[in-house]
Amino acid sequence: DGNTNLRPDASEPVIFSHGPVTNRLSITSNFTDDSSTYLAYAATGRTRTNRNGQQPQAGTVTLKLGKQVRKIKINFLGRARTCNPSEEPQTC
Repeated sequence: DGNTNLRPDASEPVIFSHGPVTNRLSITSNFTDDSSTYLAYAATGRTRTNRNGQQPQAGTVTLKLGKQVRKIKINFLGRARTCNPSEEPQTC
């Protein structure tokens, strides 16, 4: 709706929701704009920061469960890919 709220307003539909993840799962992120944990896509299909709708957001979301680690890498164009750092240490 054009506002900058990080949570949906009461009038906005929630497409998907889930309960808390298991406490054994660690989820961290590292993005270019680290002022708040925020990832959104603009109408162009590119990512954007919370501060500026024209500024692209890029970075990594890391999921760890025990010794298993997976990363979701998001580039400045908004394209996401997953990788396993134990199998791809140079590019993950």
